[in-house]
Amino acid sequence: MTTLAPTRRALESFVLEYDGKSFKRIVTDASWYFRVCTMPDRGKVLLGQEHRSGAPFTGRISEMIWRNGQYEPDVDVLANNRIANVLGLAVGNIIEGQKETVLAYDSFDHIRVFDAGGKELYKTAERFGGSTLYYVGDRTDIGESERPLYLTMRLISLQDKDGKTKILAVKNHDIAGLKLEKFRDFNESQVMAFYWDGVGLAQDWRTRKLTGGIRDFAIGDFNNDGKTELVAAVVIDEARVIGSTPKCILIALEFAK
Repeated sequence: MTTLAPTRRALESFVLEYDGKSFKRIVTDASWYFRVCTMPDRGKVLLGQEHRSGAPFTGRISEMIWRNGQYEPDVDVLANNRIANVLGLAVGNIIEGQKETVLAYDSFDHIRVFDAGGKELYKTAERFGGSTLYYVGDRTDIGESERPLYLTMRLISLQDKDGKTKILAVKNHDIAGLKLEKFRDFNESQVMAFYWDGVGLAQDWRTRKLTGGIRDFAIGDFNNDGKTELVAAVVIDEARVIGSTPKCILIALEFAK
């Protein structure tokens, strides 16, 4: 699990292992961003990106392997990375003939597509995602109290009933149109699905707009009925005003047959 230190300037990530009775920490205070990603034909794989002070969108992203009592980088996913954080990365078979195409948000919330060798194939003109979770960067102005570097949302690779891979992303709508560098306030949100049309990412479907901003979302059979659902945590009110009460709800959407 990726965990920020209380100062938001360092990482204190950890890994839990189930021993048959309970979960135990086998890694503590790791200076790594961790992300479990589903790989085509290989299942779930742990990815990692080593923390760089003040630069959460730089540094190689690699598959992690358990060695010498700790997790270490093994095969690179994005070796010469300068723009992405592993928290906003997915791998999917979206391009014919390429089983492990990499998709990732950059620091401005554009989705970028890379081939298996790390060559960039496409970048969305529109911004998606939109998180209020942030890492504290170095101040660029004497008058600054804090300089937030916003982390990215999750991207999910999903194979639909026809066997085609879609990429699911959130789009949070900011009241200021994301024109303010340090302030974000999302009043509407929706989930969108994309596919590769031979030139770039094309929209397949989207949900209606929801009131509030989606903080995170996941896919799975959450009520054990044999059907796949999309579950999202929606923040209605972050209680920025003194005396107000924060409000968050969980929503579940079932995929059409």
